[in-house]
Amino acid sequence: MSLRMLNMTERLLKWCLRVSKQ
Repeated sequence: MSLRMLNMTERLLKWCLRVSKQ
């Protein structure tokens, strides 16, 4: 896995967590 992919997935995970909290 490339570092760029990891960065993107991390962003998506954080966004998902934020959305699920609301």
